[in-house]
Amino acid sequence: MLPSRMRNVAGGRILGLKISTLAEGTAVALLIVLFFMWKSTYITPRLVPIFDGNLYLLDAHDLLTGQRLYDWSRPLLMPGIIALFWSIAGENYLPVRFFNLMFTLATAIVLYYSTRSEFGRIPSFLAAIVCLASIEILIWSDHLLVHGLTSLFAILALVTLGKRTYSRSIMGGVFAALSCLARYTSVAIAFPVFIAFAITNRKRPKLIASTILGACLPALIYHLAFPSVFPHFLEIYTEYARLGNTSLPFYYYILNGYSLFGIIGTFGLLALLLPSTYRSDSSRPWAFWIIGSLVFFSITANKDDRFTFEWTPAVVYLSFLFLTKIKDRLSRGLTERLMFPSRSFHQMISGTLLISIVLLQTYTFGTAYVQSTHQPSFYIDNNVLTVADYLENHIPANATFITDSYAPALSYFSGRYGYQIWVPSSAPEYLDYLHNYMRSTGARYFIVFPHLTGTSIEVLENSVYLTLEDTLNVTAIGPVYVFHSTQSPDIANIANCK
Repeated sequence: MLPSRMRNVAGGRILGLKISTLAEGTAVALLIVLFFMWKSTYITPRLVPIFDGNLYLLDAHDLLTGQRLYDWSRPLLMPGIIALFWSIAGENYLPVRFFNLMFTLATAIVLYYSTRSEFGRIPSFLAAIVCLASIEILIWSDHLLVHGLTSLFAILALVTLGKRTYSRSIMGGVFAALSCLARYTSVAIAFPVFIAFAITNRKRPKLIASTILGACLPALIYHLAFPSVFPHFLEIYTEYARLGNTSLPFYYYILNGYSLFGIIGTFGLLALLLPSTYRSDSSRPWAFWIIGSLVFFSITANKDDRFTFEWTPAVVYLSFLFLTKIKDRLSRGLTERLMFPSRSFHQMISGTLLISIVLLQTYTFGTAYVQSTHQPSFYIDNNVLTVADYLENHIPANATFITDSYAPALSYFSGRYGYQIWVPSSAPEYLDYLHNYMRSTGARYFIVFPHLTGTSIEVLENSVYLTLEDTLNVTAIGPVYVFHSTQSPDIANIANCK
């Protein structure tokens, strides 16, 4: 038996460890709860999701009811999760609004616990704050999108693969595949992370094979569930590449690195220039994460600030890695030149500087985010519910309509099927194009939002096959025109569209 004094010391250490763990868990939980409560004040009033979110709702509804998917080309993992949730809790959009935020918070938790042994608890806690307070995450975690889900699976894949056991390698492959199934372009993250893992374990081919096996499992299940996706993957990518802003230069993300990631994120981009970043088994996957994303989205025509959402965990990690190296080098220099014997003094100075930078960036991005929520257009989509209510009450349940980017929102909230049209009414030969489109889809109604594609309402009023049925005065949006086709629909084409 141990002497009583040794038992008391051991018991004290165990008690201290328990208290420390409890305090740590409390701090992390408090951060997550406070952030969730703050963000909820902006998410709760959002009654209609943005374009992509409505597509996920429609696909989830179709999965739940066994109908044909509204848009099979979108990643179907998020709709599957929503459908599973609805099968338990009942179909209701309101709680689904918080899914992206919850997955984002989970990503920050994994980032904290996966880096604290390397950076320490306080720096890792600050890293989690920087991640959550990044401008693109602040803005887009309000919306029903897949970026939070993709980031979560990507970081889980990276962390799990770092354990270097066969079971963890299989799970790492599963998580990597799920990140790609949540958002197809996330192969730009998953594949580079796998390459980094393969370099580290190049002498253990069975470990690499285990990861590949793990990745094949969810991909196979996904293919069996949705057999039309993978054979048309090139078509899906081509469609994606031509959407969005395609006029930006290939170096757009490098040119705007500071505005996208802040001063702290700039250190992360600088870390990509250090050879030591690639020599280290721990930092190499994070660097490959950023490089893969940067290369992919630089050569892809479709560019958007929102796409950097999923880069943020890797940028934050490399930023704190770079800052840690600076702190250690300065600490050694002060000790040697100024003869400061106290290491705690150095830590206090560097910690104060780090906290100051984090607070400055958090305040800057937080202020910009709050200001964006005060824009008149922030909740403008909520007004679409007025149009959806009109369609539900005034057109038959089996009727179809055509409108612009509001088609998915009107389809989900009205229960009527809507087709999208992107050509503005001022375009040459517009009436002929619209006429052929309505005949091919069998649509009987045309909903016109003048501030979008209905730029020339006079053209529609002169049509020989459309009659103005109603004008809706919708707050914030303005007048919305409901046209009805005076010609009989093409029955054959209607059958083909069902």
